[in-house]
Amino acid sequence: MNAREMNILFTSSGRRVSLIRKFKEAYASRGIQGKVVTADNKPTAPAAFAGDKHVLVPRVADPRYVETLLAICK
Repeated sequence: MNAREMNILFTSSGRRVSLIRKFKEAYASRGIQGKVVTADNKPTAPAAFAGDKHVLVPRVADPRYVETLLAICK
């Protein structure tokens, strides 16, 4: 990954569509390569359709939550 390449993960993305879109706009306007990834426990979360990729994760209180996020980041 070079200095102009960066992926970002939004957890509990839910309805944060405007925020996701702003990050995608910032990537495009600054020539940054990478993906805006959204994570939520619902496949139909509105933000799931705004990012470059959406991943399903367990609820925050689930003991597997952190290990799931780490796996996504790797």
